[in-house]
Amino acid sequence: MSNHVHLVLEVDPQAPAGWTDLEVAQRWLTIFGGGATNDVPLAARTAALARDFERINIIRQRLGSLSWFMRALNEPIARRANHEDGCTGRFWEGRFKCQTLLDDTALLACMVYVDLNPARAGVAESAMRSAHTSARRRVKSTNRDRKLVPLASSIVAHTLEINEIQYLQLLDWTGRSLHRGNRGAIPNSLVDILARISLDSRQWLVQVPATESHYWRAVGTAQNLLEHTQQLSCR
Repeated sequence: MSNHVHLVLEVDPQAPAGWTDLEVAQRWLTIFGGGATNDVPLAARTAALARDFERINIIRQRLGSLSWFMRALNEPIARRANHEDGCTGRFWEGRFKCQTLLDDTALLACMVYVDLNPARAGVAESAMRSAHTSARRRVKSTNRDRKLVPLASSIVAHTLEINEIQYLQLLDWTGRSLHRGNRGAIPNSLVDILARISLDSRQWLVQVPATESHYWRAVGTAQNLLEHTQQLSCR
């Protein structure tokens, strides 16, 4: 979108704790390696950084931080936009918002919600024709039978398997049903997918647009939301 982005991310803040100091340095310099004018070879810079234990501890925390990821994503966009507009100041409105996706239903609905966002906002005819959606990239992919990364793999033991063609079919049917008033019959393959997450087509068409508007910090079934609030000692 022209003024904001929607992302679906899997974040594991504990993962960097299992990396060696050298791996932390390598990952950091891969992302923030500095300009091409730096005369010090990358291997030497990596080794020097790995020996700076205080700096490595800070970097280790940052590599597992969602906030730092968003900062690294947003700052270059803001600088480029301000340069193009010939102005200074804040480009993004306030801090980012995030929601925890607690189960397969929440994750799949959120993916579809994000892909449909340009069509919902009226800036694209469909998710597949929008320049900045994962759906567009999936359409252009040469391997259409490959499976998506198992949904909610780090959240639940049993994951929902769905290939790219099935996902695009679900996305197309959902978009037509919600935004074009042309629901039509849901393909049998999609009925089976929704059945695996204990939803029928009517419930699914309620769940997708509710992703951002009907939930706050977390999205999931009532039971999963209750368990999540107990873990956070919330009411």
